[in-house]
Formats: sequence, C-alpha cells, structure tokens
Amino acid sequence: LGEILDLTRERSHGIELMREESRRQAAQVKQASVLANPSLLMQAGQLSSGSARGDVVDVTLLQPLPWPGKRQAQQESAQARQALAQLEVEKSELRLQHEVTALLLRLATLKELKTHALERRARFAVLKQSLAARPQLSPVQRLEKGLIENQVRMLERGIALIEMEHDTLDGVLAQWLGRPVSLTIDWEKAPELLSLEHWQGLARTQSPAYRRQLMEKRELAAELKRSELEARPDWQLGVNYRQERLAPENNFYHAVVGLTLPLFDRGQHKSESLRAEQQLAEARFRRSTWEHDHQLITAFKLAQTQTKLMKTFGLRLIHDSEKNFRDAEQEFKKGRVDALTLLATDEQIHTSIDTAFETTMDAWLAYNKLRLLAGLAPEL
Repeated sequence: LGEILDLTRERSHGIELMREESRRQAAQVKQASVLANPSLLMQAGQLSSGSARGDVVDVTLLQPLPWPGKRQAQQESAQARQALAQLEVEKSELRLQHEVTALLLRLATLKELKTHALERRARFAVLKQSLAARPQLSPVQRLEKGLIENQVRMLERGIALIEMEHDTLDGVLAQWLGRPVSLTIDWEKAPELLSLEHWQGLARTQSPAYRRQLMEKRELAAELKRSELEARPDWQLGVNYRQERLAPENNFYHAVVGLTLPLFDRGQHKSESLRAEQQLAEARFRRSTWEHDHQLITAFKLAQTQTKLMKTFGLRLIHDSEKNFRDAEQEFKKGRVDALTLLATDEQIHTSIDTAFETTMDAWLAYNKLRLLAGLAPEL
C-alpha cells in the first residue's frame, strides 16, 4: 500500500500544479526580505558667481529603508501564504490517497465476489448435469430444473455486472497510476479504533482543515501588523557630492537623511478592514471546529459499528456457509433435499458470503474516513 500511495503522489497532475503554486509562494517569501533598490540622482548645469562662471555637477545616492518591523511583517505575511499553499498540497495528496485506497479496496472485494460467483456457477452446472442424467423427470423435478436454470441466468447477470465494475475500476486505477496495480487484503484483520478522544486529539494537530484555519488566522495577524506599521515613516539615507568648477574649485560632501511622511496613507482603512476580517475568521474557526468535531464523532460511531459487524460476518462465517452448502448439495444429489430447499440454502449462503466481504470493506472504508478527518494516510 505504501508503494501505491507514493506512486499516487508522483502521478497526480492536479497536485503538481499546487506544488508549483507552493514553490511560487516560497519565492515570494524570499522576495519579501529584499531591500528596495537605491536611487541615484545626477544633476549638471552652469553656475555664475559675479564674473566667474563654471560647470556644476551634483550626485546624490539614496537608499530607502523601511521602518523597523515593516519588512519582518511582510515576511511573516508571505510565509503564512506559503504555508497555506503547502497545506493545500498536503490536503489534496491525502484526499487522493484515500480515494485510491477506497478503489483498491473495492477492487479486491469485487475480485472475491467474482471468485465466489464463479464457484456458484460451477456448482449449478454440476446440479444441472445431475438432473439431466436422470432417465425421466417427474413434474416436480422438471420444476426444479427450471428453477435451477433461472438461478443460473440470474447468476450470469451478477457475474457480468461484477466483471464490468471490476474492469472499469482496474482501468481507472491503471490510468491514474500509470500501470496496473492490485492489492492483497487480509480479510481477517480488523481496524484498531482506539478511543474517540484519541482521534479528536489527532484532528487538532494533524487535520488539514483545522490547520488551515490556524494558518488563515496567522496570515490575517501578519497583514494587520503590516498595515498598522504603515503609519510609521520610512527612512531614506544617502550621500551627496557637489562639485562647482569655479576658480577656485568648490567640492561639497553631504550626508542625507529623509523621511516619508505618512500624512494621507497611514493604512488606516486597511487596518479597520482586517480587524473586521479577524472577527469573521474567529467565527468561521469556531463553526468549522464544531462541524469537524461533529463529522469526526459521526465517522467514529460508523467505524465502531462496522467493526463490530465484522465479528458477526467474518471469514469463519464464509467457511461454515460453504460447508453447509456442500452438505446440502450432496443431499440433493441423493434425492433427500428438494431443489427449493437447495436454492433457498444457496441464496442464504450466497448473501452471507457476499455480506462478509462487503462488511469488511465497509469497516475499512469507515475507518479510513476517520483517518482522513484526523489528517492521517489510509491503512489496510
């Protein structure tokens, strides 16, 4: 299963697009730490002082510097966006892994159901031969023959539907993963549920949905901090050199300190908007947490019920049912059991065997749904 899940991550084109988005956000984090480019100003002209005239050259180099904390807030905001993008990758990978595992489980179940149906087909063929070998059929035996032939037709229909679903799922998985795959299931193994508190604790730390809410709150906090710092002035530091080509020549050297005055744009409206968005985020977080807890409890109860049913419909039931049918089959050949009893026995056993495999499948599907809500990879 681990090899197939790794292959699922590698082969998903949709997830690859999300990985590219995550890499783009990582580049944005690096860009957020880069200082603004310096400005180089050059002036040239003529200077007249009395009878003296000469050229003037003035060069100024300015480096903008943000107020302390602004660049850090910008980095934190970019890091939060990158974390959200990476979380989307993890969430999509996890969901796709669970989808593939569910298909593999269904494929394995169909394989067992088909094997069982083919065994039933062989048994009915033997019964038809047994009736045909009798020299003369009584009215009751002719009725029995018709019932058996009708049961065979119903069986052939079931086999055709199973084969169609099996081949369809097999083709879908082969297309997804790039090659045919199959998985051997231990039908005697049952999921280990542990306690509801255990799953709730995992969901608080592993669930992509829960972690996303925390990341969104973190991004909003960084954006709010950044907008509040807009009210602080930015610095401009630089040097200046001025040369006046007179007689004698004059040279001037200056240090330049400037401030960007936040008179009009202080980020005041953006801060107000972000504080309102924070309140909305808190409300969404509480609602999302409640909904996730409800889903987790529901999934746990379902997995608990399906796991209990495995004890009722287990492999032992399959072995006992097959033995009972073989006994009934021998009695029919000896004429001590009529066809109606045999067909009723076959139908009951057939339903029990199929239910045993499907109950195991349902138990693992319910268990893996619980793992998905807790943010864990699927198991079988």
